[in-house]
Amino acid sequence: THSHAQSHTHTHAQSHTHARTLACTHTHAHSHARTPIRTNANTYARAHARTLARAHARTFPGASTQMHTQKLTHLSTHKQTHLCTYSHMHRYLHAHFHGSASSARTARLTRLACGCAESIVLDRATV
Repeated sequence: THSHAQSHTHTHAQSHTHARTLACTHTHAHSHARTPIRTNANTYARAHARTLARAHARTFPGASTQMHTQKLTHLSTHKQTHLCTYSHMHRYLHAHFHGSASSARTARLTRLACGCAESIVLDRATV
């Protein structure tokens, strides 16, 4: 069986394409954040989870394509399922695109805490 690290290898071209996709998602998230979404938080979180799941499925065709709201089954070599909440991923995306020192620290912590984030969001250095 191949290692977890090998399953996350990207070509340079894929990195650039994926970064553009994430930039769109990031802009979309910010436009929504300006509107009062507290009462709509669950609905928005579900939609965001679907977006992330689709991005994950496009990047890793071998991964589960099921658009599950709460969890996303990772590659077969990484059996655990994880919940990627909107706030969790937004912090990661913010660090990815705005890279301040504190954001970079958040990004590192998020990568360690969530294997899904590692799959979806690439390191700034590779983009």
